[in-house]
Amino acid sequence: MKLLSIIYYLGIFVCGIQGSQKSCNHHKFLCFPASFLSALGGGLLRDLFILFVFPVAFTKICLPEVTIAICAGFLYRKYLQKHTITKNILKPLVTLIDSLALGTFIAIGINRALDYGANPIIALFSGITTALGGGILSSLLCGQSIYKILTTNIYYRFITILGAIIYTYSLTNDINKLTAQYILILYTLIFIMISNYGFKTTLIKYQTEIFQFFNKVIISFLIETILNSSDIQYIYSTQLSYSFNKFDYLKNKKYQFRKSNFYFTNYKACYSHRFPRRNQSICKR
Repeated sequence: MKLLSIIYYLGIFVCGIQGSQKSCNHHKFLCFPASFLSALGGGLLRDLFILFVFPVAFTKICLPEVTIAICAGFLYRKYLQKHTITKNILKPLVTLIDSLALGTFIAIGINRALDYGANPIIALFSGITTALGGGILSSLLCGQSIYKILTTNIYYRFITILGAIIYTYSLTNDINKLTAQYILILYTLIFIMISNYGFKTTLIKYQTEIFQFFNKVIISFLIETILNSSDIQYIYSTQLSYSFNKFDYLKNKKYQFRKSNFYFTNYKACYSHRFPRRNQSICKR
């Protein structure tokens, strides 16, 4: 439990930094409210609009969290944002701690809803709101449009929703609460780090190879086993090989064009006297 508490308070600190960063980019005078809403705004939305109870953020229990969030906002505004080196070091640390704390926030929201006797669907929405509500409220406070808020960080929200489903399913199937929470934290850590570092590049790099493998191997095997006709498989494989050969040919041509264009521009730069200049006349008005 001590490890989970450390992750939780580090997550509150990081959320305060993120809220202060948003306010410094738009409205600097909203530094402390943005830090507070970024850290505890999800709990406010959960208590007010889902569980219909008095917000725990306004009680004495959450006094350490409020203090940590405001101190994090003050620290970022006063010291960290002024130096590029600290900002570059801070960015991966914030991503790492945020990926760890996301699972903790999801679990806190679901556990609080289940403690009040809510059904699993309400608990699911409670966990999602606790994890995502603070960032949405702080972005709205700093003047971002609703369209921009809803169309950014799609991977982050998808991972949050799927993590809430996994945790709710684990609790409803009599899995230990502590074990389920550690699994959830590990899940959010792995998938958010993958989505931030290299997921898009890996997807673009290997989507063609995966599609080729799927078409050439799996579909051909299914056609051969279900229809048991070699003629149909031969026609399908020849059409498929022709289409992929055509794709590789066009891709190679595009690469050769870029390469020749690069050599030509370098040749023009080195031997500019061989190319006549155009539009040398300058109109003086």
